[in-house]
Amino acid sequence: MVKLSLAFLPENFWETIEIVKLAEKWGFEAAWFVDGHILWMDLYSFLTACALNTSRIKIGPQVTNPITRHPTVTASNIATLNVLSNGRAILGIGKGDNAVRTIGHRPAKLGRLEESVKLIRALSSGEEVEYHGQRLQLRWAKGRIPIHVSATGPQVLELAGRISDGVVLYVGAIPSLIEWALTHVHRGAREAGRNTEEIETICYTTCYVSEDIEKAREAVRWCPAAASNHIRDVIARVGVENLPQELVRDAEQMWSKYDYTHHLYSDAPHTAYLTDDFIDRFTIIGSIDDCIGKMKKLETTGVDHITLALFGMPEKRYIIETLGKKMDEITGE
Repeated sequence: MVKLSLAFLPENFWETIEIVKLAEKWGFEAAWFVDGHILWMDLYSFLTACALNTSRIKIGPQVTNPITRHPTVTASNIATLNVLSNGRAILGIGKGDNAVRTIGHRPAKLGRLEESVKLIRALSSGEEVEYHGQRLQLRWAKGRIPIHVSATGPQVLELAGRISDGVVLYVGAIPSLIEWALTHVHRGAREAGRNTEEIETICYTTCYVSEDIEKAREAVRWCPAAASNHIRDVIARVGVENLPQELVRDAEQMWSKYDYTHHLYSDAPHTAYLTDDFIDRFTIIGSIDDCIGKMKKLETTGVDHITLALFGMPEKRYIIETLGKKMDEITGE
């Protein structure tokens, strides 16, 4: 049984809060928000408003990072959100992308990400920890907040398998790529002596429901473009020979072309090189039946949860309602 969630940019404040309320009405599992303090508004203001204006839907960052937000700050923020939402907070974290690069910094090293996840988990659960010689505790923190690690490359995928409650797979939306990613997640889990079934598998993609496939492709160009920018970094670290051809095909054309001032927008100049095939590998688009069919194929690979990022789309309400009307069919409930 697959879960279905949505992701949003922190912009158009009250309109977005109303859309999250609509998502809750139609039975979506969670509402995630991008952490990009230079490009968009502060996500915790949006998350707080969501907590106070909803009662069931889970809420959290997807994804934050340990560079622009110190892990002790994130621990306090997410623990506060968990109290305000009566236990509905969730956390997505990665090495860092737009928030880090727009201020001229580099993403976190693997060790720093691992240390941050462990520190955030302990503090946000109310545990006392030692950090740089200091004893720290959020005495008011309640409950254990699920922490999901966002990953594209094999090293971070394996780290997610070792330490995370869930892994956010940003590797495309076709079974072969999900299966490749899960091979690394499961390897990391086995190294840590964990049961792979303990780790929630989240496919991060986008969706546009339309009978007009060309219109749909135009609306979602931001997704494969942003993904290929992540892939570029992975290629630089591990080499193209260590990645599946379906993941790197066309992505190498992104070298030095990605412009963060147009990050996550489909009309960005850096999306011009994208082929139809590349777009289709990273998105869920087409008629409602086409979209449901693709989700069902992802579920067969072991995906537990699909996050659909609705960025830059004026048709958000239509997409949410169209999917919502088919929620029982999608989730199998």
